[in-house]
Amino acid sequence: MILAVSDVHLGYNASNGKAFDQFLRTRCRSLGKNDSLVLLGDIFDFWRRNNVAVALENETVFSMLEGLDTTIHYVVGNHD
Repeated sequence: MILAVSDVHLGYNASNGKAFDQFLRTRCRSLGKNDSLVLLGDIFDFWRRNNVAVALENETVFSMLEGLDTTIHYVVGNHD
């Protein structure tokens, strides 16, 4: 299975971080070694604010991604 997601814009006040968190906890937990998660850009909104602040605010997301037992492909977007 291949799951793809884009334009989450974590770090922007209008992003829906709770929905992305739920997506990672439910849909992505079932992915295995033969599956892939494709992050199609603009997952984080690094250009609006301090990159470090955005990364620290989303430490849980990084941890969840790191804990997945699948291949993750990250395509950089114009906001990353």
